[in-house]
Amino acid sequence: MALSRDTVVETATRILREYGLGDLTMRRLARELGVQPGALYWHVASKQDLLVAVTESLMDTLPVHDDAAGLGDWLASTLLPVPDAADVVRVALAWRPEVVSALAAFEELAGAAGVGAGVAVRQAWARGALDLVLGAVADHQEGTRAAAARETEAPAVEHALERVREAMARWARA
Repeated sequence: MALSRDTVVETATRILREYGLGDLTMRRLARELGVQPGALYWHVASKQDLLVAVTESLMDTLPVHDDAAGLGDWLASTLLPVPDAADVVRVALAWRPEVVSALAAFEELAGAAGVGAGVAVRQAWARGALDLVLGAVADHQEGTRAAAARETEAPAVEHALERVREAMARWARA
């Protein structure tokens, strides 16, 4: 198999899905790909660059939504099965926010709904909406890990999605 950026990102996304962010190291990724760690840097500049690319991969099927609640629901449903996905998206927001397609989609919805008097207000609204969803995803995933450690029943994914739906509906009315 020829090493390419797509192969590196696909393998990193698989490791993230299976093991979480703590196990997604450049050494592990290289070992999985059968290359030396240095070979990865021909395709990604850094671990942050890799996480930005993984975020793009996670959101590459972002459908058009008519409302923030629908977008929040899609995003939560997409990220909940991926351990530590909220943290990965937050890395992308810090390093290259323009590639986080959900942020741009929230901003478009804010503009269409007439939120705020200018671009800065719409951007703040969009970032707040995205942070709300990422927080719900992270809370649910941590609750699931805590339940496993305590050997108790994990919170239902549907509860997390319902919290996102309710919060996004309130957020959209604000």
